[in-house]
Amino acid sequence: MNDQQPTVVVGIDGSEQSDQAVRWACAEAIRRSWRLHLLHAVPRSHGHPASAAAQADRQMYERGETLVRLALALVPETLAGVVTTELASGPAPENLVTRSKDAAVTVVGHRGLGGFRGLLLGSVGQHVARHAHGPVAVIRAPADPLSTQVVVGVDDSEPARRALAFALDYAAPSSFPVTVVHAWSEASLAAPGVVVPITHDPVERSRGEQGLVDRIVEEATAGREDVQVTSRAVPGHPARVLCELSDHASAVIVGSRGREGFAQLLLGSTSHDLLGHARCPVIVVR
Repeated sequence: MNDQQPTVVVGIDGSEQSDQAVRWACAEAIRRSWRLHLLHAVPRSHGHPASAAAQADRQMYERGETLVRLALALVPETLAGVVTTELASGPAPENLVTRSKDAAVTVVGHRGLGGFRGLLLGSVGQHVARHAHGPVAVIRAPADPLSTQVVVGVDDSEPARRALAFALDYAAPSSFPVTVVHAWSEASLAAPGVVVPITHDPVERSRGEQGLVDRIVEEATAGREDVQVTSRAVPGHPARVLCELSDHASAVIVGSRGREGFAQLLLGSTSHDLLGHARCPVIVVR
């Protein structure tokens, strides 16, 4: 991959969800003048006699070559000079996590060929979202395919601020409108161990939460006028609020974990729930 030009890395496995991920990655590469890298991981043979393992490996490699050709057929001609392919040996999650070190964004379908139809999120998507070294886009078909609205969930944590910065850069090339949402609930009145008064003024609380999101937005948008941004403080559980908004969004963007997350958690509850239940692509930023 070209170190001088940002790259979209997308994992492919021949599934319908993988094809959706490839199309999304192509659109993103075109929109932002980035490179595109298609990666298919070829599993290693285990537990077979040497000759049988060699034949199995050869068949899986040949199948991988076919899948790469099929994925390339989805790539527009405008990307012909900036698309690369890779057949990597070993498990897909580990290979995608490794490639994410050099990727501007790593893209996966919400579940692949190995997933049961009832699963909300496949194992590859879960692993990559938890362990990738940069932003991860988990793709599912949007409920509103005509929407250009970008929704970003924020609180006062550093991952949320990075998610907002990513959302502004994501939206700017196409002038997508951005809605910055801060969802709050009674449970988020204070950090663990902090005593909260039994009574409080809900109107004053609402003003305070709106003031918080307004300050976060003002800080993030200082000096830039290339994005139309609105901010909202909404009472309710963050995952539920953002899932509802995903019905009419082109993408929902969140930090890997918010202020309620323990430092050792790789993925917070809000981002985890969104990956399983949102009705549009979700981008997790760390």
